[in-house]
Amino acid sequence: GEELVEALKVCLGTLSQRARWALELRFREKLSRAGIADKLQITEHGAKNLMQRAKHQLRKCIEGKLK
Repeated sequence: GEELVEALKVCLGTLSQRARWALELRFREKLSRAGIADKLQITEHGAKNLMQRAKHQLRKCIEGKLK
């Protein structure tokens, strides 16, 4: 539990500011993909891709830290 939370904190710091912001808008502020796209001034498809890449990067980073 705590080890996972620490890994998440460290790994969030490795993301670009834009990627971190997109994930915060999605998971903290519960914005839709359209809302995120509007805030970031990108297309919905761009928002989807940005979040997918960020989640993939987080997953790989966390898995590496927990090994």
